[in-house]
Amino acid sequence: MSANLNAQAFVPDTSWSQMGLAAGSISLKRKATREIEGLQVHAGVGILNQVVATQRRKESHNATEQKRRQRINEKMKELQLLLPGSDPNADKATVLNAAIDHIKRLQTDAELLASRKHQLERANQVSVFLRGD
Repeated sequence: MSANLNAQAFVPDTSWSQMGLAAGSISLKRKATREIEGLQVHAGVGILNQVVATQRRKESHNATEQKRRQRINEKMKELQLLLPGSDPNADKATVLNAAIDHIKRLQTDAELLASRKHQLERANQVSVFLRGD
């Protein structure tokens, strides 16, 4: 592996804060140090920054993904509580199927009620007409 002649050599005295690492980023520092120690030539600080940036992106993505999964799980539990007679130990697919079935039943009930309301309104109009009100 050849080193870029214009790249700065990794200087052990360079502080982590100068390379953009916070004091609490111990795992990032160790990861970057391990990856750099494996190189046979002195890598530039730019390579260290790339390694650290990649690790930060991974950790950020993992944290974001974990929050997304947590929100999904919370909403699944909330949905499960809204379903009548649902099993508290049901898996996500079962909860979603039960929710779909329940919504379809509610839609059918709403259509039947709307139809019944319309029938009653017509019957009321006929009754009013026949009475002569």
